[in-house]
Amino acid sequence: MRSFPTHWLPYRYLLFALVLLAASCKKSDSGSAAPVTPPVVTPPTPTAPSQMAVWLTMPDKSALFYRQKLSLQFTATTNSDPIIVVDTTQTYQTMDGFGYCLTGGSAEVMSRMSAPARAALIKELFATDSTSLGVSYLRVSIGASDLNDQPYTYDDGPADPTLANFSLAPTKRRLFRC
Repeated sequence: MRSFPTHWLPYRYLLFALVLLAASCKKSDSGSAAPVTPPVVTPPTPTAPSQMAVWLTMPDKSALFYRQKLSLQFTATTNSDPIIVVDTTQTYQTMDGFGYCLTGGSAEVMSRMSAPARAALIKELFATDSTSLGVSYLRVSIGASDLNDQPYTYDDGPADPTLANFSLAPTKRRLFRC
């Protein structure tokens, strides 16, 4: 079985996505069919203050993070669906915290922000007051991730099991603009 050259590995997901896209495309049997327009849904007029805020963004950009005027009220109803009961007096495991992955792409965006904007973002992410997220864990990818501006490894080139060509230069160039 023949394999792809190693320099193609960063593009394997892109190739996979293109193959899936090509496989899902097909010609219409009836020639050119008119596009189907979804029906316009008029939201109901709220009758009482809502117990929840609903925000909507549509793919066609007809609504961009628009607060909906819906009144969502929760009531006790009976149904045949499974019921999940949260017993706050019973502890099964402790939660150390929550976090996310800081990718090269995110770091690139943050490095281009003004110092006050970057400080405000860092405060919003890591502070533990009532207006911040309180992130307690951060995972940093080693080498490029799928969200970097370009793929790279710390040992680009042909197969190198001894890591003789290992270098942190790609990260140094991105961090210090050398």
